[in-house]
Amino acid sequence: MKVFCRRKDLYEGVQTVGRVVSARSTLPILSHILLQASEDRLRLVATDFEIGMDVTVPASVDVEGAVTVPARLLIDILGSLPDTDVALSVDENNVIELKCLRSEYVLRGLPAQEFPKLPEVEDGRAVEVEQALLRQLINETIFAVSTDETRALLTGALAVLGDGFIKMVATDTHRLAVSTMPAPTMVLGAEGEDGPGFDSGVIVPARALRELARVLDIESGPKLQIHATRNQILFRMEGMSLVSRLIDGQFPNFERVIPKECQKRLTLNTEELLAALRRAASILPRESANRVVLRTVEGGLVDITAEAGEVGRAHEQIEARHEGDAVEIAFNVRYLIDMLSITETESVVIELTGALNPGVMKPVFEGEVPDGRSYLYVLMPMAVQ
Repeated sequence: MKVFCRRKDLYEGVQTVGRVVSARSTLPILSHILLQASEDRLRLVATDFEIGMDVTVPASVDVEGAVTVPARLLIDILGSLPDTDVALSVDENNVIELKCLRSEYVLRGLPAQEFPKLPEVEDGRAVEVEQALLRQLINETIFAVSTDETRALLTGALAVLGDGFIKMVATDTHRLAVSTMPAPTMVLGAEGEDGPGFDSGVIVPARALRELARVLDIESGPKLQIHATRNQILFRMEGMSLVSRLIDGQFPNFERVIPKECQKRLTLNTEELLAALRRAASILPRESANRVVLRTVEGGLVDITAEAGEVGRAHEQIEARHEGDAVEIAFNVRYLIDMLSITETESVVIELTGALNPGVMKPVFEGEVPDGRSYLYVLMPMAVQ
């Protein structure tokens, strides 16, 4: 194998696939990246058997071939080289020679034949969505995914791809995030025998969604195709694909925990509320309960208080539009900050019934809202002390 490519292109590609390389595997081959040179491109592949990623970078290929290279070593070398052309050549013993200006490295690789093949996910049901839309769905829900490995079903997000909409749901039982977007350009393929039935949703591991969000273009770019079978999901766009195992099981019935009515409502400025909560949270040790209390007071104000034993007490006041009965309720301040940090609207509304009932937070959309666009965040309250 002998190829030439830009260091910047190769480095960015290796960094991208390198994030899924297994760090603890007992199989040496899983700590490697597969390089495959053909025609006018160099294909980079990495997997840990749970997630696989495939990226292509432009290259001038003199001799086609394939080899695997230690991922960490290749990333470190490319990261320190000047931004110019890089030459890669491989001999019959899988010895890689990397040259860049006056720098020359010799690395020992492993045979490409030993590298595991990524699952082929072509049958089943397929959709096509905008990259920016999918990234927004991920950002609005991923923080609510559970980190408790004993509850495997909740360590992923439910993706529901329906007729004209796409929905993503995540919960850790303390909170629930549900984001829905219209998808009028969605193209539904035929559902094969292995099709999971997207109307009921599939559970995608949080790690796969985080890695996907890193590479999605928030401005423009080609649409992304999603293919799924009963066990695997494939995200594919020009120059990149990511395949992941799905989490097997039935996602909890999240609809039943969403309050159907509210008796009081607070409308607050997003930035003011976020800033006040961050200041109040600074007094709370990380290992504390992270409790913050919201109380309505006269003059169209909301009191925000946080108290931490020997550390001290924080008190903030911000303006709010209040409807209904007086409010006194406590929430985990970190959970409030998580939602407000990804909210782009000027205002948010908090809908409540009682101090022991879940609260619902929603962004206040300005202007014309597309049909099918919605977002809500359900929070379990804490005891007011």
